[in-house]
Amino acid sequence: MSSYYLQKYSDKLIAEKSFSKSHGWLRIKLCDLSERWRWWSFALLRDKVPVTPIPKISFAENFNESAEPYKVIKRCVDPYDRESFHKLLDWLLYSFGDSSVKALSFDTKHLEANFKLEPFFEEPGDWVGHFYETEIISKSGREKSGFFSTPMSICNLLTSISQPKLTDTVHEPCVGTGRMLLAASNYSIKLSGQDINPDLVKICKINAWLYMPSLIFPITLKEVPKIESRRYQKNSRPMLPANANDRGSLQLSSRFSAMHNQPL
Repeated sequence: MSSYYLQKYSDKLIAEKSFSKSHGWLRIKLCDLSERWRWWSFALLRDKVPVTPIPKISFAENFNESAEPYKVIKRCVDPYDRESFHKLLDWLLYSFGDSSVKALSFDTKHLEANFKLEPFFEEPGDWVGHFYETEIISKSGREKSGFFSTPMSICNLLTSISQPKLTDTVHEPCVGTGRMLLAASNYSIKLSGQDINPDLVKICKINAWLYMPSLIFPITLKEVPKIESRRYQKNSRPMLPANANDRGSLQLSSRFSAMHNQPL
């Protein structure tokens, strides 16, 4: 399908009033805003590992409260109401079409009016995780939860030293909000992780939807490709269907909160 008809179809869906409240309504914007999502969508269409390099993402190492992504979250969440933060997490997963949240039981008008996706691609980083750490859990709550985030600079350093190859497995057994996987996503498409905190699993899922498409939609690894310098069509507009199954969705188990990526 040509980019012209994809554009027309996208505009039609967005124009439908019911579409803004349907499961997966935000998914349509991912290919528009993210070069990495466009890169991976071509891989999904061909059902094989891309021959072009992974589009690199420079993730924020210093989180400034004046940054637009942080302000977007703050407009959506009452810092004195932890439940409002949980609603944001569920609403984002629902809006991306994650299989773990297929229905919502609360009013979403406030979130729809205040949330903007664009800033998270203009200044990519673990903004939801940073907000959770600084605004939601107090010092006593942090000690109780056992959550102490690894600085993004350390994650970038470790992955730059190890430099995993495109199809090397990167597994994080204490994944937290997914910062180590974010850094590794600049090198590998074979990512997985787990954590015992359900809030952190949700935040990591959101980061995966934003920046790690191979964790959400894995493909079967048939052969290791030879990376070529030729470019894919950056101006093309492939689109993920709103009802597509996120085959690599991160899962919660009944015994502990865990997430698993299906083998590539």
